[in-house]
Amino acid sequence: MATLLIFIAVFASLNVKANPVADNVADFQLLCQLAALAEQEVPTTQADNTGQAAYMDIEALNMSASDEAWQNLFSGKEPHGTWAQKSKDYDGKDFQADWATKWDNWNKAKATITSGTGSENWLAKHPPPKNTKTRKQVAAQLKTLADRASHVYHQQKTTQTKDRTETLPAVHKALREALYGTGTATKKAEDGKTVKAKSDYDTSCKTTGPRLSLYGDLLCICGLKTVDRATSASRTASTSTGGGDATAVLQAVQKKCPKQADSGLTASNVEAAITAFGTRVRHTPNSAETHHFLGKQAAGTCDGTSNQLCVVYDTFYATNSKEGHLAIPWVAHLTTAVAKLREYEAAVADIKDATAAIKQLQAMAWTIYSIPDTDEAPVHQVTPKEQLQKTQQACDQHKSNKTTCESTGKCEWKAKDGKSETEGECKPKEGEEQKSQGTGEGTAGADVATTGCARHGTEKAKCETNKSSRWKPQTCENYILL
Repeated sequence: MATLLIFIAVFASLNVKANPVADNVADFQLLCQLAALAEQEVPTTQADNTGQAAYMDIEALNMSASDEAWQNLFSGKEPHGTWAQKSKDYDGKDFQADWATKWDNWNKAKATITSGTGSENWLAKHPPPKNTKTRKQVAAQLKTLADRASHVYHQQKTTQTKDRTETLPAVHKALREALYGTGTATKKAEDGKTVKAKSDYDTSCKTTGPRLSLYGDLLCICGLKTVDRATSASRTASTSTGGGDATAVLQAVQKKCPKQADSGLTASNVEAAITAFGTRVRHTPNSAETHHFLGKQAAGTCDGTSNQLCVVYDTFYATNSKEGHLAIPWVAHLTTAVAKLREYEAAVADIKDATAAIKQLQAMAWTIYSIPDTDEAPVHQVTPKEQLQKTQQACDQHKSNKTTCESTGKCEWKAKDGKSETEGECKPKEGEEQKSQGTGEGTAGADVATTGCARHGTEKAKCETNKSSRWKPQTCENYILL
């Protein structure tokens, strides 16, 4: 049986004149460069978690500023505090549709703000505004901001999940199959996948056989075919057998590849390598046909001896004389890898932009949360004079009718003749100005007995010295002369 052997001596020196298969060295080096590129692993986009940390920081601030009733919905514990466990509590009840996707992050936010003890407690270190009005304003702004951050973060997570579960596996699969052949599950040469027939040079390398893998083609241009010992014409002392198995000697061939500079596994680099390969394929006319190949051939074929080691691509150029190399199976896999790498690179850019956006929202959240806590502004205390004026305005609305005047409860009718129902004046009742004390838009609970003339109580002398007071039997009352 014919055997594919590895011609180790060809790589012992790159002196093309002294080397019997020097025509193949440049092709070999190009395929080595392609292989080195395809052997690289793509880094995962999960490495940078700063976007997630920034988002959870925003949710913690949002939770801290929210009211007690909302905070009490969450235990901050797992697993019983998660939506998977709590959702049953809302069966048949109203709740927002987005709770299912946001609940667990809210629960984690509750865990954050209740973490630590003493001076290390989160809330002790980052207390929310004490002023009720300020806190409500802060909470409203943080909720809007947290909703925006949640939307960006959800998009980021969706992109990362697709990248991890779809895009990266597709990239690695395409690269692996380009190197070792369609259907290979590991980075290991397989008969029928890496080469068409591991012990048959003609079937694997010449026109009749499809070019299954990059490493298969590498074996074709650096391997020697020997015949049975009865024929000694192609036997050489400088060959190394693989026990009749081309796949078994692949590692020996890989070790002969020159060390490559790390060019980086990117879509543009792989695409450039494909173009370089297409440029490297030689096109030699022979009678009415043009043969397309790497290595050294004669009349569109090669016999596997040191002077004729080749891989022929005629089949793939039959319908596309200019870019037939793109139809070669392993090149097609590299083209797929290019497309998937572009998806990956776009995902990396999107994730980077999302992370920057979330961090910007985080900075805004801290600015809002850190608004100085001001005291409640004292509300204006209505004076007796102001109260009397307001009552007079109300009474003026009924100055022509005794019945409607007295129905206000604040006014009394003063008829001209003492009897008229229609001629007279509608005036505030005596003492109506007293009702201003402890009311109005000021601080609730003002003590009537400590303001105005009422503070004099039954002390007649002090009452009569106050110009805004008058003494009535047994007590001092406010008195305004309009």
